[in-house]
Amino acid sequence: MDAFLAQYAGSSMFLRSNCHRHGLADFGLPLQGTWLAKVNMGEIVGVVCHSRRGTILLQAPDDVEVLAIAVAEHTKREVKGLIGPWEQSCKARHALGKDQADTSLDSCEDLFEILLDDLIVPSKLAKGEITVRHATAADQPLLLKWQFAYEQALFGDQATPDGARETFESFLSQNALWVATREGDPVSQSAFNAQLPDCVQVGGVFTPPKLRGHGYARCAVAGSLLEARNQGVKRSILFTAKDNTPARRAYVSLGYKIIGDFGLTFFR
Repeated sequence: MDAFLAQYAGSSMFLRSNCHRHGLADFGLPLQGTWLAKVNMGEIVGVVCHSRRGTILLQAPDDVEVLAIAVAEHTKREVKGLIGPWEQSCKARHALGKDQADTSLDSCEDLFEILLDDLIVPSKLAKGEITVRHATAADQPLLLKWQFAYEQALFGDQATPDGARETFESFLSQNALWVATREGDPVSQSAFNAQLPDCVQVGGVFTPPKLRGHGYARCAVAGSLLEARNQGVKRSILFTAKDNTPARRAYVSLGYKIIGDFGLTFFR
C-alpha cells in the first residue's frame, strides 16, 4: 500500500499518515476508515479510504470514479467530503452525483513542498525575538478559540466548537501543535495534520487578525519544521488556497515550492 502511495507522496500525506498511525483496521475511531484498492497484475494502482468522518480520501490516477462509488456503497456512510488531487476529486464528485451539491468548502489549492535542509529561517526567529514551543494543556482556553476561528474561516457556518475541540485534542495528543510567542505571549499557531518519519504536512496555521502582518505565522511554521528536522524529518508538504496571497507569500519565503494542486471539498 505505502509503496504505491509513496509514488504520489505529496498528495497522499493524509492517506499515508493515517495508514502509518492506524493501519488498515476500522474500529470506529475518527481517523480510521474503510480502505479499498484497485489491483492490476498483482500491483496496487489506486486507493481510496472512506473515513469515519465521512470524507473520502483519494489517490487513484485511473478509475477513481469506480473506487469512489464502490467504497461509498460498501460503507453505506454519507459522503461528507472529498480530499485528494483536484482532478480526481472532480471526477469522483461527478461519479457520486454531487456536482450540484451545496458545499461549505470547494477549493483547488496549490500543493507546496520543501526539503528541510533548504528551510529559510525568518530573522525574528533566528534572533530570538520570536520563540516557538509545543502547545500544552494550559494553552487550551486560548487555542480552542483560535482553532474555532480558523475552522470558521475555512468552513463557515459548518464549523462547530465541538469540531474545533476534537481537532485541538487530536493535535495535542500527537504533540503536533506549536505556538509562536513574543515576550511570552502567544501570537500564532501551526500544526502537523499528517506525519511520517521522513515527512510532515503543515496545517492549522492561524494568527489572530489583530496580530497579522508581522511574520508570526512563518515563524510558527519554521519553528515546528526546525524541530522536525532535528528529529530526522527530511521534507514537508502543505497546501493553501490559490487566492490566499499572504499565506502563499509566507510559505514561499520559507523556501516552499509549488509541486501541483490539491482538492478540498466538503458538502453541507
